[in-house]
Amino acid sequence: MKKITASLILICSFTGLFAQSSFTIHPETVVTVTGNTAVVLHEMNLVNNGLFLPGKSSLYMTGHSKGAITGNSPTPFYHLSVFNTKGFQLGNHISIDHLLEMGAPVEVQRYSILLGAGAGVVQENETNRFTDVAGNGGYETTTRNFNTALTNINPGNLGVEFVQAPLLGNTTITRYNSAFQVTSFTKPINRYYRIHAANNTAQNATLRFYYFDHELNAADEETLFLWKSTDNGRTWTYLQPNSRNTNLNFVEINHTDVSALWTIGNYKSTQPMPITSFNNNCSDEGTTLAWSIPESKNTLRFTVEKSTDAKNWKAIAQMEATDLHQYMFTDAEAGPAYYRLKQTGSEGMSTYSANVYSSCTAKESMLMLYPNPANEYTDLVFQSKESYTTQIQIYSSNGQLIKTIQASILKGVNKIRVDLLELSNGSYTIKIEDEHVKMSKPFIKQ
Repeated sequence: MKKITASLILICSFTGLFAQSSFTIHPETVVTVTGNTAVVLHEMNLVNNGLFLPGKSSLYMTGHSKGAITGNSPTPFYHLSVFNTKGFQLGNHISIDHLLEMGAPVEVQRYSILLGAGAGVVQENETNRFTDVAGNGGYETTTRNFNTALTNINPGNLGVEFVQAPLLGNTTITRYNSAFQVTSFTKPINRYYRIHAANNTAQNATLRFYYFDHELNAADEETLFLWKSTDNGRTWTYLQPNSRNTNLNFVEINHTDVSALWTIGNYKSTQPMPITSFNNNCSDEGTTLAWSIPESKNTLRFTVEKSTDAKNWKAIAQMEATDLHQYMFTDAEAGPAYYRLKQTGSEGMSTYSANVYSSCTAKESMLMLYPNPANEYTDLVFQSKESYTTQIQIYSSNGQLIKTIQASILKGVNKIRVDLLELSNGSYTIKIEDEHVKMSKPFIKQ
């Protein structure tokens, strides 16, 4: 096997002899660069069919022609700077241990750029950025060991920022540079991510996804939404961002897990209109959720879902969409929890709002009924200081006792379902009156 130890002087001599040609490392040849050497390939491609050992060197690719790194062997670099006027193209996989300096656009093609644990991309911008063609599958990727909580970390400067995240363990972030081709949404931008974290429980992170204007792919920047898939792109849901910034070019989502495919795009005109606001506040009756939508066209119903860890969700209420723009629901079983809205569209597609967090607490001895008006049943929800047995009574609008139910009350939050099928339509009052508590609440059977 041939071995060559290259220095700055040796490589520079090649640039004059082989203008607009290639510096080729032949099979069975090892090229070692020693020291903090600056290596310049001017108007030359690098063809690596052997072994390239970069040491701590900086390799600069310059010139007015399109540059390329090709060959049969993946090529490692410590510091790679690309300044070719017409751009730069990958013809094989490369890895970076320190910096990839973007002084020109880089066509990734179907190859990969592996960033080491301490490596990053610098000077990427609207003009000098990663590009690819749909279907090629080229990407940039890095794996980091996040053994502490994260704050404002953009691993490798690949464009997804962990604004806040817990300990995630070994986490791989992979960025692709073309639009993900899927029929469930329109105008996806020319960028998507695959993120996988080893610690996949209670992630509850805030993520910020950046993009360039030239990646918008005709999408409307003012109405960008996040799209997420947890089954490798077979099905997607769109998520309303908690914030957008069209000046700094990012969308941000709170209270989410991170392990998924992620991209940005618009929604189909046949899908439910996006929810424009979703918030909560505390009241004497529990946690009140309020949301608005420009119009209910294409929306059949809303489902309110609740979670204690922003990962495992349970449906707690459902309401049909109407002509209203404003909707409201009160969760009497208040307590620290996350909420989200599921919209079911006329074509059967379901989409989700961003998550919101509530720290409301249930009020002592406050009786709540829902649904109200009710049809087949209504649920009584209230909080008790102790356990005991009591009677629940239902009275008609003229004060006549209609129904008596024996109930076991537990210490803490109680939720008791009352069957209303035998009642005629009309107005009623439900009461609990004993030595422990006196509560009553009117309701309507319809």
